[in-house]
Amino acid sequence: MTQSNYEEINLADYIRTLLIHWKLITAVTLVLMLLGLIINNSQWEAVTSTYQSTGTIKIGQINGALIDPDGSEAKKLLTLDTASDILQKLNPSANTPGQTATEQLLSRTNISSAGSPNNFLTVTYQDQNPKRAWQVTNAWLSAILENQQGLYKQQDLIRTAKINELNRQLTLLTARLEKIENIFDAVLTSSPTINLKTDSGILSEILALRTAIVTKIDANDQEISNYRLNRLSDSQSQIISLPLLPDTPLPTVGQVAPLLVLSIFAGIGLLLGALAALIVEWWKKNMIKLKSA
Repeated sequence: MTQSNYEEINLADYIRTLLIHWKLITAVTLVLMLLGLIINNSQWEAVTSTYQSTGTIKIGQINGALIDPDGSEAKKLLTLDTASDILQKLNPSANTPGQTATEQLLSRTNISSAGSPNNFLTVTYQDQNPKRAWQVTNAWLSAILENQQGLYKQQDLIRTAKINELNRQLTLLTARLEKIENIFDAVLTSSPTINLKTDSGILSEILALRTAIVTKIDANDQEISNYRLNRLSDSQSQIISLPLLPDTPLPTVGQVAPLLVLSIFAGIGLLLGALAALIVEWWKKNMIKLKSA
Protein backbone atom coordinates (compact mmCIF):
# COMPACT_ATOMS: atom_id res chain seq x y z
CA MET A 1 0.00 0.00 0.00
CA THR A 2 1.04 3.56 -0.63
CA GLN A 3 1.34 6.23 2.02
CA SER A 4 -1.94 7.81 0.83
CA ASN A 5 -3.78 4.51 1.32
CA TYR A 6 -2.56 4.34 4.91
CA GLU A 7 -3.79 7.92 5.48
CA GLU A 8 -7.21 7.07 4.03
CA ILE A 9 -7.47 4.04 6.24
CA ASN A 10 -6.45 6.07 9.31
CA LEU A 11 -8.99 8.79 8.49
CA ALA A 12 -11.72 6.17 8.06
CA ASP A 13 -10.75 4.66 11.39
CA TYR A 14 -10.99 8.07 13.05
CA ILE A 15 -14.44 8.71 11.64
CA ARG A 16 -15.59 5.22 12.64
CA THR A 17 -14.22 5.79 16.13
CA LEU A 18 -16.12 9.09 16.47
CA LEU A 19 -19.35 7.46 15.32
CA ILE A 20 -18.93 4.58 17.75
CA HIS A 21 -18.35 6.94 20.69
CA TRP A 22 -20.99 9.54 19.75
CA LYS A 23 -22.60 9.24 23.18
CA LEU A 24 -19.33 10.11 24.89
CA ILE A 25 -18.78 13.08 22.57
CA THR A 26 -22.37 14.30 23.15
CA ALA A 27 -22.02 13.97 26.92
CA VAL A 28 -18.75 15.91 26.99
CA THR A 29 -20.25 18.61 24.75
CA LEU A 30 -23.35 18.99 26.95
CA VAL A 31 -21.23 19.17 30.09
CA LEU A 32 -19.07 21.91 28.54
CA MET A 33 -22.16 23.84 27.37
CA LEU A 34 -23.62 23.65 30.87
CA LEU A 35 -20.32 24.84 32.31
CA GLY A 36 -20.27 27.74 29.86
CA LEU A 37 -23.82 28.71 30.81
CA ILE A 38 -22.95 28.66 34.51
CA ILE A 39 -19.83 30.78 33.96
CA ASN A 40 -21.74 33.28 31.80
CA ASN A 41 -24.51 33.65 34.39
CA SER A 42 -22.01 34.11 37.21
CA GLN A 43 -20.26 36.84 35.22
CA TRP A 44 -23.61 38.49 34.49
CA GLU A 45 -24.43 38.65 38.19
CA ALA A 46 -20.95 39.69 39.31
CA VAL A 47 -20.02 42.14 36.56
CA THR A 48 -23.29 43.60 35.26
CA SER A 49 -25.45 43.78 38.36
CA THR A 50 -26.23 47.47 37.77
CA TYR A 51 -29.87 48.52 37.80
CA GLN A 52 -31.36 51.73 36.42
CA SER A 53 -34.54 53.51 37.43
CA THR A 54 -36.06 56.37 35.39
CA GLY A 55 -38.69 59.02 36.04
CA THR A 56 -40.04 61.97 34.02
CA ILE A 57 -41.29 65.45 34.97
CA LYS A 58 -43.34 67.69 32.70
CA ILE A 59 -42.18 71.30 33.12
CA GLY A 60 -44.95 73.75 33.95
CA GLN A 61 -45.71 77.12 32.32
CA ILE A 62 -46.15 80.64 33.58
CA ASN A 63 -47.00 83.71 31.47
CA GLY A 64 -47.02 81.49 28.39
CA ALA A 65 -43.39 80.36 28.89
CA LEU A 66 -41.78 77.31 30.45
CA ILE A 67 -40.71 77.65 34.07
CA ASP A 68 -37.36 75.98 33.33
CA PRO A 69 -36.96 75.95 29.51
CA ASP A 70 -33.73 73.98 29.20
CA GLY A 71 -33.70 72.26 32.58
CA SER A 72 -30.78 74.41 33.72
CA GLU A 73 -32.39 75.15 37.10
CA ALA A 74 -33.00 71.46 37.72
CA LYS A 75 -29.42 70.59 36.78
CA LYS A 76 -28.19 73.13 39.32
CA LEU A 77 -29.47 70.71 41.97
CA LEU A 78 -26.67 68.28 41.08
CA THR A 79 -24.60 69.41 44.05
CA LEU A 80 -23.05 67.72 47.06
CA ASP A 81 -25.53 69.47 49.35
CA THR A 82 -28.56 68.14 47.49
CA ALA A 83 -27.03 64.66 47.31
CA SER A 84 -26.34 64.76 51.05
CA ASP A 85 -29.95 65.81 51.75
CA ILE A 86 -31.24 62.90 49.66
CA LEU A 87 -29.04 60.40 51.48
CA GLN A 88 -30.19 61.72 54.85
CA LYS A 89 -33.86 61.48 53.83
CA LEU A 90 -33.36 57.89 52.71
CA ASN A 91 -31.66 56.98 55.99
CA PRO A 92 -32.56 59.54 58.69
CA SER A 93 -31.00 57.51 61.51
CA ALA A 94 -27.56 57.41 59.85
CA ASN A 95 -24.78 59.90 60.42
CA THR A 96 -24.13 62.76 58.01
CA PRO A 97 -23.08 61.23 54.68
CA GLY A 98 -19.43 61.58 53.76
CA GLN A 99 -18.11 63.22 50.63
CA THR A 100 -17.37 59.87 48.98
CA ALA A 101 -20.98 58.71 49.30
CA THR A 102 -22.41 61.99 48.00
CA GLU A 103 -19.98 62.10 45.06
CA GLN A 104 -20.86 58.52 44.20
CA LEU A 105 -24.56 59.37 44.24
CA LEU A 106 -23.98 62.36 41.95
CA SER A 107 -21.91 60.31 39.51
CA ARG A 108 -24.74 57.81 39.14
CA THR A 109 -27.41 60.47 38.55
CA ASN A 110 -28.35 61.99 35.21
CA ILE A 111 -30.83 64.81 34.52
CA SER A 112 -31.58 65.55 30.87
CA SER A 113 -34.05 67.64 28.87
CA ALA A 114 -36.36 66.01 26.38
CA GLY A 115 -39.39 66.78 24.23
CA SER A 116 -40.05 69.81 22.10
CA PRO A 117 -39.33 72.46 23.16
CA ASN A 118 -37.49 70.79 26.07
CA ASN A 119 -40.64 70.59 28.17
CA PHE A 120 -39.71 67.32 29.88
CA LEU A 121 -37.03 66.41 32.41
CA THR A 122 -35.81 62.80 32.56
CA VAL A 123 -34.08 61.61 35.72
CA THR A 124 -32.12 58.35 35.80
CA TYR A 125 -30.13 56.74 38.59
CA GLN A 126 -28.02 53.58 38.52
CA ASP A 127 -27.17 51.36 41.47
CA GLN A 128 -26.25 47.75 42.19
CA ASN A 129 -29.29 47.56 44.46
CA PRO A 130 -32.53 47.80 42.41
CA LYS A 131 -34.58 49.04 45.38
CA ARG A 132 -32.06 51.76 46.13
CA ALA A 133 -32.04 52.82 42.47
CA TRP A 134 -35.81 53.21 42.65
CA GLN A 135 -35.71 55.08 45.98
CA VAL A 136 -33.01 57.53 44.92
CA THR A 137 -34.79 58.29 41.63
CA ASN A 138 -37.97 59.07 43.55
CA ALA A 139 -35.99 61.33 45.88
CA TRP A 140 -34.46 63.23 42.96
CA LEU A 141 -37.89 63.70 41.37
CA SER A 142 -39.25 65.10 44.64
CA ALA A 143 -36.30 67.50 44.98
CA ILE A 144 -36.67 68.71 41.38
CA LEU A 145 -40.45 69.09 41.71
CA GLU A 146 -40.02 71.13 44.89
CA ASN A 147 -37.50 73.33 43.07
CA GLN A 148 -39.88 73.78 40.12
CA GLN A 149 -42.71 74.80 42.44
CA GLY A 150 -40.39 77.34 44.06
CA LEU A 151 -39.54 78.79 40.64
CA TYR A 152 -43.25 79.07 39.82
CA LYS A 153 -44.00 80.89 43.09
CA GLN A 154 -41.07 83.22 42.54
CA GLN A 155 -42.18 84.16 39.02
CA ASP A 156 -45.79 84.45 40.16
CA LEU A 157 -44.73 86.90 42.88
CA ILE A 158 -42.91 88.98 40.25
CA ARG A 159 -46.02 88.93 38.07
CA THR A 160 -48.25 89.91 40.99
CA ALA A 161 -45.92 92.79 41.86
CA LYS A 162 -46.09 94.01 38.23
CA ILE A 163 -49.89 93.83 38.24
CA ASN A 164 -50.03 95.78 41.51
CA GLU A 165 -47.67 98.41 40.12
CA LEU A 166 -49.73 98.70 36.93
CA ASN A 167 -52.91 99.08 39.00
CA ARG A 168 -51.24 101.78 41.07
CA GLN A 169 -50.18 103.63 37.93
CA LEU A 170 -53.66 103.16 36.52
CA THR A 171 -55.21 104.77 39.60
CA LEU A 172 -52.83 107.75 39.40
CA LEU A 173 -53.41 108.15 35.65
CA THR A 174 -57.18 108.00 36.11
CA ALA A 175 -57.02 110.69 38.81
CA ARG A 176 -54.79 112.79 36.60
CA LEU A 177 -57.15 112.37 33.66
CA GLU A 178 -60.07 113.46 35.80
CA LYS A 179 -58.13 116.54 36.89
CA ILE A 180 -57.24 117.40 33.29
CA GLU A 181 -60.86 117.07 32.22
CA ASN A 182 -61.97 119.32 35.09
CA ILE A 183 -59.44 121.93 33.98
CA PHE A 184 -60.63 121.62 30.40
CA ASP A 185 -64.26 122.06 31.47
CA ALA A 186 -63.30 125.04 33.61
CA VAL A 187 -61.56 126.72 30.68
CA LEU A 188 -64.60 126.23 28.48
CA THR A 189 -66.96 127.44 31.20
CA SER A 190 -64.95 130.54 32.05
CA SER A 191 -64.36 131.41 28.38
CA PRO A 192 -67.57 130.88 26.40
CA THR A 193 -66.08 132.69 23.48
CA ILE A 194 -62.58 131.27 23.01
CA ASN A 195 -59.99 133.42 21.36
CA LEU A 196 -58.37 131.04 18.91
CA LYS A 197 -55.19 133.08 18.82
CA THR A 198 -54.61 133.21 22.55
CA ASP A 199 -56.39 130.08 23.86
CA SER A 200 -55.89 127.51 21.12
CA GLY A 201 -52.35 126.72 22.35
CA ILE A 202 -53.58 126.04 25.86
CA LEU A 203 -56.45 123.89 24.60
CA SER A 204 -54.16 121.91 22.29
CA GLU A 205 -51.75 121.24 25.15
CA ILE A 206 -54.59 120.07 27.39
CA LEU A 207 -56.00 117.81 24.67
CA ALA A 208 -52.57 116.32 23.90
CA LEU A 209 -51.98 115.60 27.58
CA ARG A 210 -55.43 114.06 27.87
CA THR A 211 -54.76 111.83 24.83
CA ALA A 212 -51.43 110.68 26.24
CA ILE A 213 -52.98 109.79 29.58
CA VAL A 214 -55.85 107.88 27.92
CA THR A 215 -53.35 105.96 25.77
CA LYS A 216 -51.28 105.05 28.84
CA ILE A 217 -54.41 103.96 30.72
CA ASP A 218 -55.44 101.71 27.82
CA ALA A 219 -51.95 100.22 27.61
CA ASN A 220 -51.84 99.49 31.35
CA ASP A 221 -55.32 98.03 31.28
CA GLN A 222 -54.37 95.76 28.36
CA GLU A 223 -51.18 94.60 30.09
CA ILE A 224 -53.10 93.75 33.25
CA SER A 225 -55.64 91.81 31.19
CA ASN A 226 -52.84 89.86 29.50
CA TYR A 227 -51.28 88.93 32.83
CA ARG A 228 -54.63 87.71 34.15
CA LEU A 229 -55.35 85.81 30.95
CA ASN A 230 -51.92 84.11 31.09
CA ARG A 231 -52.58 83.10 34.67
CA LEU A 232 -55.52 81.00 33.46
CA SER A 233 -53.18 79.00 31.21
CA ASP A 234 -50.50 78.49 33.88
CA SER A 235 -49.56 74.94 34.84
CA GLN A 236 -47.42 73.55 37.61
CA SER A 237 -44.63 71.08 36.93
CA GLN A 238 -45.72 67.51 37.62
CA ILE A 239 -44.39 63.96 37.58
CA ILE A 240 -45.88 62.17 34.58
CA SER A 241 -43.84 58.97 34.75
CA LEU A 242 -43.04 57.45 38.13
CA PRO A 243 -39.90 55.30 38.38
CA LEU A 244 -40.42 51.55 38.49
CA LEU A 245 -38.52 49.05 40.58
CA PRO A 246 -36.04 47.60 38.04
CA ASP A 247 -35.94 43.83 37.77
CA THR A 248 -33.36 43.42 34.98
CA PRO A 249 -29.75 44.61 35.25
CA LEU A 250 -28.19 46.74 32.57
CA PRO A 251 -25.84 44.97 30.13
CA THR A 252 -22.20 45.92 30.45
CA VAL A 253 -19.98 46.71 27.48
CA GLY A 254 -17.85 43.66 26.83
CA GLN A 255 -20.41 41.17 28.11
CA VAL A 256 -20.37 38.11 25.84
CA ALA A 257 -23.79 37.10 24.51
CA PRO A 258 -25.10 33.82 26.00
CA LEU A 259 -25.51 32.17 22.58
CA LEU A 260 -21.93 33.00 21.69
CA VAL A 261 -20.71 31.54 24.97
CA LEU A 262 -22.70 28.34 24.37
CA SER A 263 -21.33 28.10 20.84
CA ILE A 264 -17.75 28.48 22.04
CA PHE A 265 -18.12 25.91 24.79
CA ALA A 266 -19.99 23.56 22.44
CA GLY A 267 -17.05 23.72 20.03
CA ILE A 268 -14.62 23.04 22.84
CA GLY A 269 -16.85 20.20 24.03
CA LEU A 270 -16.86 18.59 20.58
CA LEU A 271 -13.08 18.75 20.38
CA LEU A 272 -12.60 17.36 23.87
CA GLY A 273 -15.24 14.70 23.24
CA ALA A 274 -13.53 13.63 20.01
CA LEU A 275 -10.17 13.55 21.80
CA ALA A 276 -11.68 11.49 24.61
CA ALA A 277 -13.16 9.03 22.08
CA LEU A 278 -9.77 8.59 20.37
CA ILE A 279 -8.05 8.09 23.72
CA VAL A 280 -10.63 5.47 24.74
CA GLU A 281 -10.23 3.64 21.41
CA TRP A 282 -6.45 3.79 21.68
CA TRP A 283 -6.63 2.44 25.22
CA LYS A 284 -8.82 -0.46 24.15
CA LYS A 285 -6.49 -1.46 21.33
CA ASN A 286 -3.47 -1.32 23.56
CA MET A 287 -5.19 -3.35 26.27
CA ILE A 288 -6.04 -6.03 23.67
CA LYS A 289 -2.41 -6.11 22.53
CA LEU A 290 -1.20 -6.43 26.11
CA LYS A 291 -3.62 -9.27 26.85
CA SER A 292 -2.68 -11.12 23.65
CA ALA A 293 0.99 -10.67 24.44
